[in-house]
Amino acid sequence: VLASCLSLVLGHVTVARHRSFDVVDDAPLALCSMRYILGFAAMLVLVIVGCCLASFDFHIQGLAGLVLGDKAKRRYSLISLGEAIPGSSKDARGAVSLEVVYFFFGFALPLVQLV
Repeated sequence: VLASCLSLVLGHVTVARHRSFDVVDDAPLALCSMRYILGFAAMLVLVIVGCCLASFDFHIQGLAGLVLGDKAKRRYSLISLGEAIPGSSKDARGAVSLEVVYFFFGFALPLVQLV
């Protein structure tokens, strides 16, 4: 929730700042300047690190939690959850296709949107 609110606020700030500049015959900044390259590299690293960090937990409580013992609490990242998909089904073809779609929309597509 905090990330969504921050994203909306930063979007409004960016639009307001962009609209405040007058259009003049100034030479545009080169897209391959060091500032843009470092910013892109930082975003790329942050997306990859964010996908590898544990981002949610499953806590099974009650009688099922007592039966499961230590397995009642599991932490997952985007990558570890995707790697667990094939082991959750007996149909290897269906599980692998689900894993491919999951990684495409969860990992590859955000990386492609950076470009």
